[in-house]
Amino acid sequence: MGKFMDLLLIDNSNIFIEVKNLVGQDGRFDYDKFVRNYTNFKNQKKILVGSTPPKSDGFWSTMKSKGFDVYTYERKLNGEKAVDSKIIAKGVSFIVQQNQSATVNLLSGDFDMFPLIEEALEKNWRVNLWSWKDSLSNEYLDIKEIAIKYLDDVAEDLIYFNRDIDGYYEKEYLKEREIRLAREKQEREFNQTKQGAKNQISGLCYVDKNIYLERIDKLVDFERISEIKKIVSVAQSEDLKLKNEAIEKEAEQRRQKEEQKKLEKEAKKQKIKEFIEENQGRIVAGVVTFAGFIAYTIKKNKK
Repeated sequence: MGKFMDLLLIDNSNIFIEVKNLVGQDGRFDYDKFVRNYTNFKNQKKILVGSTPPKSDGFWSTMKSKGFDVYTYERKLNGEKAVDSKIIAKGVSFIVQQNQSATVNLLSGDFDMFPLIEEALEKNWRVNLWSWKDSLSNEYLDIKEIAIKYLDDVAEDLIYFNRDIDGYYEKEYLKEREIRLAREKQEREFNQTKQGAKNQISGLCYVDKNIYLERIDKLVDFERISEIKKIVSVAQSEDLKLKNEAIEKEAEQRRQKEEQKKLEKEAKKQKIKEFIEENQGRIVAGVVTFAGFIAYTIKKNKK
């Protein structure tokens, strides 16, 4: 007997549709990584079947270069039925030709694949059915001989995006993408918080703004975002304190000014009083003289 060989069958249409539903049109599924991490990749037949994409898509040629037998059908009319039929035909043909039972990994949740699974079980093959939770046919849940494995549980390690970095495309897996997007969100929130704090401090009137603006600029870690609010709070408290001190100082200056005016007025009155007291005799004499002059003038005019 020859050495056993496992079998990997992939319904690309079934997998791709759910990837698109999960993460959008730009998501891709790394079949090569799946093979390395979750199957007996050193000794297995790999068959990939799906609908023909646009001519510019190099996906199929790439998979051929990685050792997959690739079969495609046009994505119209009965294309998807042809995909299912091809997987079943190729799978059954391979299984019945083997001298030893092995393991078949089937990536599809479509119940149309059951004839293939039934044949594998009859030949004592282990069946691992890999499917998305939302696309798994419920009928499979009642078949205890099948090991159902959910792709959702390994999606963050297998779904990727072609990220453009300075003109070069680099694979970015879902988990990495989520971490990056979360970090970028934190950075945006951090920078927005810093800018908002700077705007608040710039609106203050009494504190030395540069001191607090420099403190904010020194914060570069999102974990210290709470310190930004503390800096603003301290600046506002100091500004209010300085404002109240300025108001009190201004009020004191007004009081002192009014007091000075009052003193000056009293001093002026006192000088007038002293002048009168010192010159009272001359003032009386002057008044008498003036009165006599008036009387003389009146008497003269009567003549």
